[in-house]
Amino acid sequence: MSNKIQFRRGADSRRTTVTPSSGEPIWATDSKKLYIGDGATAGGIDIFSSLGNAIHKNAGTSANNVLLLNGAGKIPDNVLPSLSISDTFEVANQSAMLALNAQKGDLAIRSDENKCYILNAHPANSLANWKLLKTPTDNVLSVNGKTGALSLAKSDVGLSNVENYSKAQLLSSPSLTGSPKAPTKSLSDNSTNITTSAWVRRYVDSLGLAPEGGAIDGGEF
Repeated sequence: MSNKIQFRRGADSRRTTVTPSSGEPIWATDSKKLYIGDGATAGGIDIFSSLGNAIHKNAGTSANNVLLLNGAGKIPDNVLPSLSISDTFEVANQSAMLALNAQKGDLAIRSDENKCYILNAHPANSLANWKLLKTPTDNVLSVNGKTGALSLAKSDVGLSNVENYSKAQLLSSPSLTGSPKAPTKSLSDNSTNITTSAWVRRYVDSLGLAPEGGAIDGGEF
């Protein structure tokens, strides 16, 4: 028949009431620690304390416990603190932005302004905690008071009285009004250039004809 050997044991609060012999182990049943006697030290010696703090700590997730890795060799998710991961939200207006359940560092894209804001501090329902992310300033901010995607009319750029004609339309049988002017060519010009009234007057004078309203003199012989 086999024999059962049991160490001397008891509550840790009563451990120091005994002085175990040299080499004698005693077991604290409540703290789950093993002590070895040297024949002089009451309660024995905590031999594991010299091996480092972790060796005599309980395993678990409470304060002063030794943390055990999970089956994948990683720290369990339930003992990790909350992590701040930036998220991006697209919202229609300021009210929707202030209603977000956002964390510090989250982004809000405002479709009404086409601008982006970042949450700088809590709470998210305070407009002062949202900071506008600045972008490079464009050289042209507006045209005739218009902004955004523009569809311009000629009046927007000071061309209300200007008609848009092609080159063919301008040169095909133009109808001139007012007092259009053209250069006066020499009398020897024999081309299709536009003839001015000054050229006609000079040509008539070169023929020796009487001016308009004057007498026609056949001369003497």
